[in-house]
Amino acid sequence: MKKILFTLLLLAGAACTPQESSAVRFTYAHPLDSECVPVQSHYISAGLLNVAMMLTPSYPLGFGIESYLGGNFTDVEGEILAGSERNDFYVNLLHRRYVSVPPLPLPSEPASALHTIIRPGDTDGTFALDMISAAIAPALQALAAGDSVTLTATIQLEGRLASGQGMRTNEVNFPIRVVRTPPPATCADGAPPTLVEGPCGNVGQDSLGWTCTR
Repeated sequence: MKKILFTLLLLAGAACTPQESSAVRFTYAHPLDSECVPVQSHYISAGLLNVAMMLTPSYPLGFGIESYLGGNFTDVEGEILAGSERNDFYVNLLHRRYVSVPPLPLPSEPASALHTIIRPGDTDGTFALDMISAAIAPALQALAAGDSVTLTATIQLEGRLASGQGMRTNEVNFPIRVVRTPPPATCADGAPPTLVEGPCGNVGQDSLGWTCTR
């Protein structure tokens, strides 16, 4: 199993929906474990983020990624003149866009640079990134207590094959319900709430980040 894990410098109702058709494509979304590795045996179709529990909103998430490009060997009388690397997919750009309901003043996202190589025939790769960019994090952090929005994050990778041909993956839309629900000072039993860690140790991801259940 091959894993591709990125920490980008620009960190920051519906189901997770792959779109378009590509020989290199995202498949299912996977939660991350405490070490930020995608758990491929688990699937997630939508997320929850409580911004009251974090200084900077973030939502690290994993995806399966697969390449159905062939090896494309060049064999002349038994001699390999060009190997499968001609169909290596060199990724150099990440495209993001965001829509929220109700609408928030979200800035447009320029493509951000990254680098990885996806080998032909790799149908068991994984890719992880923060679904919340630094550009939109302030708008989410500005939610008032009790407010909530549904944020749909769309991502797509772009690059070139070793041959020079340009290529993009499919787009993936992932919805995240973003709330601001501060914990109470004390629970009904008089004790303070217990913190609940989410993926990558992120408190407030895929739960409120606190509980009064003992």
